Amino acid sequence: GRIFMKKTLGKLARKVLASDKLLIIAAGICISLLVSLLYGARPQFLEIMDMKVYDQLLRHTYTNTTTKVPVIVDLDEKSLAQFGQWPWPRFRVALLMAKIAEAGARAVGMDILFSEPDRTSPARIQKDVKQDLKVDMTISGLPPGLEDFDALFGNVLKSGPYSLGFYLTFGGEDAPSSKDCLVKDLPMTEIKKPGSPRPDQALLTASGAICPLPVLAGNAPAAGYINSVPDADGILRRVPLVIMWKGKYYPSLALSTLLTAMGQKRAAVRLDRGGVESVRLGDRTVPLDPSGNMYVKYRGPRNSFQYVSAADVLNGKVGEETLKNKVVFIGTSAAGLLDIRATPLDAVFPGVETHANIVDNILA
Repeated sequence: GRIFMKKTLGKLARKVLASDKLLIIAAGICISLLVSLLYGARPQFLEIMDMKVYDQLLRHTYTNTTTKVPVIVDLDEKSLAQFGQWPWPRFRVALLMAKIAEAGARAVGMDILFSEPDRTSPARIQKDVKQDLKVDMTISGLPPGLEDFDALFGNVLKSGPYSLGFYLTFGGEDAPSSKDCLVKDLPMTEIKKPGSPRPDQALLTASGAICPLPVLAGNAPAAGYINSVPDADGILRRVPLVIMWKGKYYPSLALSTLLTAMGQKRAAVRLDRGGVESVRLGDRTVPLDPSGNMYVKYRGPRNSFQYVSAADVLNGKVGEETLKNKVVFIGTSAAGLLDIRATPLDAVFPGVETHANIVDNILA
């Protein structure tokens, strides 16, 4: 009887174990299918959860150690109080950029768009008075070259390591200034694995551009777009490093300014089956997401990089050691100029400091 019971219990145990194995296998298959479906469908709640997990990881792992190469020349409240409200006359902007270059900066990126003529130019004032008041106004005693401040600014741009900002548009219609846009594109080597999509299928593709005046863009050695689009929850985590427009590659302002500092004239983009894999700059490889976005590893909240007041630069109060061999971005922290973003580490973050973080990430 005991032998019979042992055999019977053994059979039952083997059946239970076999059924448990089948349940485990079936559960594993179901979970795998569910995960695959969720990965393909990418429901919004999972995207938001993924973003929040990323934010927590960044908050607990970031370090405020930087390369100390990026520096921000700030159009701050002090500068606006001393030199007047923005926009400044272009001769003052030209003077600011020239002083930065003379101090030994390796590259200067302008996080400001100059798409309209300077209305303070004497030639422009004469034209407006004639048009609106029907009066022929004369201005005497001006030194040669000061009649048009935009032309003066353009001449300064020829002689330095400058990169101007422009803005790419999306939505199917050309922007008004697209037709006379003279910003330089980025020569790009394409490295494609078998089965890779075309670059214009993987990268973001613009429909138009709002560009600096031709007299400025035509003279500037480089230019980069200043677009930055936050995620669905309003947080800026990633920035497209390269965007295509009219079949050509255009760099972000951060990338354009860094390439100028590195003395690099071109880059290389690598694509695989999933889309963009990386961009190579000289001996540095920058990993990107499939659409060409770079996740920004912020070094901390605002003021993680050195800020220098534009007023101090104009007044000669900034020593050469502050700007020599630096990658400089000119932008603003003034709340009234509305260049403020939200990041995983700071809800009120000057947009210009994002460019500094990108450069620092690539250099590090």
